[in-house]
Amino acid sequence: MARKAALTLLVVRHAQSPATVKNILAGRIDPTPLSEAGVKEAHVLTPVLSDFKPQLVLSSPLLRCRQTLAGAGVVDPVLDERLIEMNYGRWTGKNLKRLSITPSWRRIQKEPQNFIFPGGEGFMDAEKRIRDLITEIRSGIFERIAIFTHGDVARIMINLALCRDLNA
Repeated sequence: MARKAALTLLVVRHAQSPATVKNILAGRIDPTPLSEAGVKEAHVLTPVLSDFKPQLVLSSPLLRCRQTLAGAGVVDPVLDERLIEMNYGRWTGKNLKRLSITPSWRRIQKEPQNFIFPGGEGFMDAEKRIRDLITEIRSGIFERIAIFTHGDVARIMINLALCRDLNA
């Protein structure tokens, strides 16, 4: 029986948006376009992707990811809802500095695995949708896949790849 080649993923967080500059937890606010600096960052990805030679490009459907793709010269990506940013519920659109002084913030830093954003999604819910995507990817035919997503989703993917729980 022939052994399937190793799966290689290139996970890219979208380029800078004005929300990033303003320390705003953008979450699923859409459209949140790239900043001028973000557009330049996206163009820097062109040679990286060219060297990586992905057979498939998957992306969150949010505008900041789609603009990062376009700036990097990617045409015809597959948009996948499972790569969308976490649902931060009532924290969406809030200033990160203000959130960082709340007792909930300390809890999320210490034990994200047990945290559910008020009126939003829990890390375990996000991990399940990402785990489902990775299981699907592993059963497919592609060996080199580029994934354009968001910060927390990328962190969850990395923890899954390293077989670590989110509290590690």
